[in-house]
Amino acid sequence: MIRTSHHLDAKPSSFHHLRSIVLRGGRLVKFKGVAASLGPMLGSEASLLGSTASALAIGVVLGGGMLGAAPALAGTCSAPVGGVSVCTGGADSATDTTQTIRGDVGALVSVTTDSGFGIDTTQASGNALTIIGRGSLSFTDDNASGITGTVRGIYARNEGTGALSVTTTGAVTAIEKVGIFARQNGAGALIITATGAVTGGLLIDDAGVGVSAQNGIYANNRGSDLTISAVDVTSGQSGINGRNLGTGALTITSTGTATSLRSSGILATNDRASANTHLTVIAVDTNGGRYGIQALNQGTGVGALTAIIHEAPVLARGAMFEGPLLLDAHR
Repeated sequence: MIRTSHHLDAKPSSFHHLRSIVLRGGRLVKFKGVAASLGPMLGSEASLLGSTASALAIGVVLGGGMLGAAPALAGTCSAPVGGVSVCTGGADSATDTTQTIRGDVGALVSVTTDSGFGIDTTQASGNALTIIGRGSLSFTDDNASGITGTVRGIYARNEGTGALSVTTTGAVTAIEKVGIFARQNGAGALIITATGAVTGGLLIDDAGVGVSAQNGIYANNRGSDLTISAVDVTSGQSGINGRNLGTGALTITSTGTATSLRSSGILATNDRASANTHLTVIAVDTNGGRYGIQALNQGTGVGALTAIIHEAPVLARGAMFEGPLLLDAHR
């Protein structure tokens, strides 16, 4: 089902105390020792997080089950040996810092996780993981690792000619900005696969008004194909935002709920500045402050087409399309 909501439009204002939005049916995440309530449904109430804080950025997490404490998160990643880095370690949010991994020029950098890995940089600030490739880049988590960053959960950028891929199976959370940020500046494909919940940030003032927001998943591609597959994604700005400036097709598949508090649940763009071709969005349940799905196919490739497939009929202002539309259907 595609739903829209307009109750969280931003209003510019200064603020002295930050409040969290109370969410029903979620789990509890702490930021600098202060609990922020999280879950799949927004309540109308706001709870005070600090009496003297001048500003605080919180992440709004789409979760399920009973309200409870967040799992322990922590870890470190080794320097690449033969292009391979392994992330390991126990939980200690008080000492976790950004883990930065850089690949060699022209080589593959492959980052994996061991069982029990997790990282939480909410005390130290910064990203949780920063990965820079200069050939090909891959991050693969098969262990349901919890990854939480004050700024971004995962920041991955490739400057080489190979592919960039990010695979996550656990919860990835950004308190201030983007849950998973991936930029392909090379010639290869960009692939994001997220089967755990992904959350982008939302800044709240003392009146409970959203004044700044970011994406859950953001992918910027200048290579070939851009492919995003996700289950549950939520954020203040677009839940899933895929921008394709490359030469290939853009495909976004959402098998759970894609939620945006202020913009579009899914925003898919084939940019006019490139010779990209087809744009496809397959979704189950999208919720947006403006649109459920926003698909903009401005590609200059020959025979460029747009296909939108969703589980329920599009409601009023539920979707917005631009470009040659091949299919708009619900199944």
